[in-house]
Amino acid sequence: MIGHLHGTVIDIYENNIIISVMGVGYEVTCPTALIASTSIDEHLSVYTHLAVRETALDLYGFETKAELEFFQLLITISGIGPKVGLSIINAALPETLYMAIKQEDTSVLTKVSGIGKKNAQKIILELKNKVDKFAGSFTGVEQNNHDIEVFEALEALGFDSRSIQEVLKEETLSNLETSQKIKEAIKLLGK
Repeated sequence: MIGHLHGTVIDIYENNIIISVMGVGYEVTCPTALIASTSIDEHLSVYTHLAVRETALDLYGFETKAELEFFQLLITISGIGPKVGLSIINAALPETLYMAIKQEDTSVLTKVSGIGKKNAQKIILELKNKVDKFAGSFTGVEQNNHDIEVFEALEALGFDSRSIQEVLKEETLSNLETSQKIKEAIKLLGK
């Protein structure tokens, strides 16, 4: 089992990157945010999951251990394979998924292509008690209604959900009123 890679990025594709580790190039399927922030010749460390199929060995890589563990938890659910699991990770950060599952909010999951309301409810039901191990990892992440309103407004304007989640972590936005927070977030997202 390959659990971690540290090497140099030698090629970047739409869904994959190739990491050279001591002369061996590993093709790793990664979340889109990681691929977008990576450049050729960059040194990169990823936590990995090896998916074994009858006809292939697929390596999935994640920037953080929390992303990897959430991915591995998602693929334990019947009907959720590695590709759908990665799509869920692409749709939202692990802390957002954690909060959605704890609050039984299906809206985050239904944004993923191929996951309807029933599948989202199934995922929440199966993971509700299993995500408790992440509680310590995401302290201070509890989204209040204020942030949810901002998130939904920015998403309605066409911004990517993952980018919105990253911007909402900015400390400069923390004490602003909803309308002001939306304006400042738009400026940050426009950069």
